Amino acid sequence: MQSQEVGHPLLDNGLRETHGVNAANALMRELSITYEGDSLRIGNAIQENMTTFDSAFERSIAPTLEALGFVRSNDYFRLDGQLQQFRDKTGATFSARPDWHHVELDLYVETKSGTLNCKTTVKTAASAEARARRDCSLRGQPFGTYHMLQNQFSHSRYKQAAVQSALTPQNMIVVFAERVPYATMIAYAKVGLVAIHLDALPQYLQYIRFARRGLPVQWNLPYPEESATFVL
Repeated sequence: MQSQEVGHPLLDNGLRETHGVNAANALMRELSITYEGDSLRIGNAIQENMTTFDSAFERSIAPTLEALGFVRSNDYFRLDGQLQQFRDKTGATFSARPDWHHVELDLYVETKSGTLNCKTTVKTAASAEARARRDCSLRGQPFGTYHMLQNQFSHSRYKQAAVQSALTPQNMIVVFAERVPYATMIAYAKVGLVAIHLDALPQYLQYIRFARRGLPVQWNLPYPEESATFVL
């Protein structure tokens, strides 16, 4: 297997941003950093399958999900080997990439740290994001995480509901870091989205295990303070 001096985008780009291209290449040579396929070699040590995360939140919950048997998903949903296309309510198509995959149960998980926005279509989200970026630029402010959560279609309840509708909640579930307020859960349910919180995920996995075996089981997410239960 042939080694090359540069090749891992995160490490290469990070070094180049902080040191410049020439200095970065020199530093990589000094540290004996090379690549063999997807593996990183530093001297004689090899680190396999470097996991990347989209946010600090995703990195923080990784140990919990890995302990439950999930692995990081770095590919988009596919159907018969082809990139799977989903549709918003206007018929516009989009693709989607889950955060985690439970290989044994073939269950995908999308993790979220905050309330999903109400952008209904790919177009309305793109327009809202463009306006937000323009406003940030005029104010001399960065377009940060807050603006992404408020405007991007990837953080829309309608997008997640469309994906889940095509795949079913037994194959793709949205998991929030904290328990979702009851009123918000009602709002999600009204657009067809089934969601749970991280602490409920182990029990949800048990439900999926029984369902995969064809047993007649149901999933209950109780809200005792509201004398209510969400049933799947």
